[in-house]
Amino acid sequence: MICGATLQATAFHLVHFIIGRVVTGYGNGFITATVPTWQAECSKAHQRGKLVMIEGALITGGICLSYWVDFGMYFAQQSSASWRFPIAFQIIFALIISLTVLSLPESPRWLIKQGRVTEAREVFSALQDSNKVDYFLVEKEIEDVQKSLALTGNSGLQDLFKMGRGRNFHRLVLGAVNQCFQQIR
Repeated sequence: MICGATLQATAFHLVHFIIGRVVTGYGNGFITATVPTWQAECSKAHQRGKLVMIEGALITGGICLSYWVDFGMYFAQQSSASWRFPIAFQIIFALIISLTVLSLPESPRWLIKQGRVTEAREVFSALQDSNKVDYFLVEKEIEDVQKSLALTGNSGLQDLFKMGRGRNFHRLVLGAVNQCFQQIR
């Protein structure tokens, strides 16, 4: 998103601007797709709903802030800053995210899938709510993830387009339509 916003804010030609929009779109899509998954893999079941709602509220707050910035820049009509600044403003938040993501733990599910069970055990231990680590609970979580991976490990891209027991195609269409509706203003 930083690269895309930079391309857009520095654009003097339409093609340059469009390339920036595409790069920003991919960056935003990547964040939108990975954050909820990572949250689900790193949080307890009773916390997931709250975390998803907080994420949604932050997204809505960001959209609201962007509208106010746009409104404020309306009064700078005689300058290209009226449209360049609002586009460049998002770089501040992207930088904050880029720096803070370095301190976040890796997904335990991904670690187990890569065969790095010891590291996953450390992450599960660090993610527990208390100072005293419940090793039985950590081992159960690892076992649950391994069972889940065994069940879903044989799935491929073509399984998304099948309407079997998992109704993956239905889920795919719902997700795509939901993203489309989010773009309508």
